Formats: sequence, C-alpha cells, structure tokens
Amino acid sequence: MPAHKTPNVYSTAIAANLGALAQHLTEAAELARQAQGTMERGRQSEAIGTVLALEKLLPEAQAFFKAALVLHLNRK
Repeated sequence: MPAHKTPNVYSTAIAANLGALAQHLTEAAELARQAQGTMERGRQSEAIGTVLALEKLLPEAQAFFKAALVLHLNRK
C-alpha cells in the first residue's frame, strides 16, 4: 500500500484513546447516578461503596485523555 494511503497511526491511536476515555467517563457517570439514587434512599455507606470504583476509573480516564493529547501534539 502506498505511504500516502496508509492509515495514520497517530489518528488511529488517538481515536482508540478517545473511545476508551468516553467509555470510562460513561461508566463513571453511571456509577455516580447510581450512588446518587442510593443516597436519596438514605443509604450513605452503600452510595460511597458504589463510587469507590471511581478511584480506578478516573485515573485511567485521565491517562487516556493525556495519551490522546500527547499523540495529537507529537503527530507528524
């Protein structure tokens, strides 16, 4: 395949990172909604337990964001 028709590796990587970012943020928002509903039922400990997964999800989301940004800034 000629070089001018080869998919841009940077664009592909950026798109993959943005897709993963969107997936993580969607999951995080859903957990927050669930926790809010649990709080409305007066179950504070359960609500906090629900959002504990955010400790893992949010740093991962930030990593996907930073990766997409770095790839964008360093694309050729």
